[in-house]
Amino acid sequence: MSSQPEIRTSIIRKEYPLEICSPSDKKRTTFKFLAKVESKAFFLRKSAESLLKNLSDYDKKRFTLTFNSITNQIDFQTRYIRQLFNPDKNSSSLLDIGSGPGILAKKLLLFYHQITALDCDPSCRPFLQSLKRRQGFDYILDRFEDATIKKKFSNIICIHTIYYMPQKKWGDCIKKMLELLKPGGKALIIMVSPKGKMHDLREPISSTYTHCGGLRAILEKSNISYSKDVFEFSFPEPNRKKFKDMIIVYVLGACYTPDEYDVLGKEHKERLDCLIDGFVSACYDNEKNVYILSEVCEYICIQK
Repeated sequence: MSSQPEIRTSIIRKEYPLEICSPSDKKRTTFKFLAKVESKAFFLRKSAESLLKNLSDYDKKRFTLTFNSITNQIDFQTRYIRQLFNPDKNSSSLLDIGSGPGILAKKLLLFYHQITALDCDPSCRPFLQSLKRRQGFDYILDRFEDATIKKKFSNIICIHTIYYMPQKKWGDCIKKMLELLKPGGKALIIMVSPKGKMHDLREPISSTYTHCGGLRAILEKSNISYSKDVFEFSFPEPNRKKFKDMIIVYVLGACYTPDEYDVLGKEHKERLDCLIDGFVSACYDNEKNVYILSEVCEYICIQK
C-alpha cells in the first residue's frame, strides 16, 4: 500500500501577463516559453529605464506590469523554496532541472553554497555561462534523463519541466532524483494540476494530456510518500487575440505534439478553434475589462 500523502492546500493569485512572448515561443509546449519570457526580462532589465522613455503611457503600464509580475512569480517561488528547504548558505547544494536561463537559480544562489543548473536548450548557454562566473554556480547542458551527474544534492527543483520528458520515463526520472539527493534531502516538482477551467478545457480534447495526476500515480505506485501545495495563478490580458493565442499555446501545446496537430483534419482543427473561441469569451471580466485565465498548479515535495 502506498503511503497516505500529506495534503496542504493554499490558493494564491498573481498577475502574470505574457504579452512579451514572441511568436517563435508558441512552437513550444505548455509553460516551456516561461523561460523565454524570463530571459527577455533578464536582458531588458538593465535597459528598462531608457526603453520606458520611448513608450506611450499605455505601453509603460503594460511593460511595468510585465516586469513586476515576472518578479513576483520568481520571488514567490524563491520564498516558497526557502521556506520548504531551509537551505544553509555554508553547506546546502541545489540541482535545478530545466533551469532555463537561470533566473530562479540566480536568486537562490544567495541562499545556497552551490547550485547546478541543468537544461537541454542550447540557447540557455550564454545565460548560464555568465552565471558561472559567480562562486558556487555551475551548469550542465543536457537532458536530465541522459545526463551523467556524479554529485549529490541537498535539494532538487524541477519546475514545469517534467512534461518534456517521455511519460514512460517519469518513474525512472523520479528514481534518479532520489538517488541524487543526500540523505534527508528534498525535491520539489511543480506541474499544472488536473483542476480548474483549463483542465475542463484540455481534458475533453485529450484525456492523456500531461499534468501532475500522472506524477502522483507514479509516486503512489512506487510507495513514495509526498506532500503537496496547490496554488492558483491568474493571467490577465486585455487584448482578445493575444489572450486567444495564449490559450492556444497552453491548450494545444499540452494536448498535442506539433506533428500530431499537423496531421489533424481541417474540420477537427475548426472544431478546436470554435471550442477555444467560446472558452475565451467566457474568460472575459466585464468589471475589469480584461480576459483572465486562472491556472492551477501543484507543488509536490518528495524526500529521501
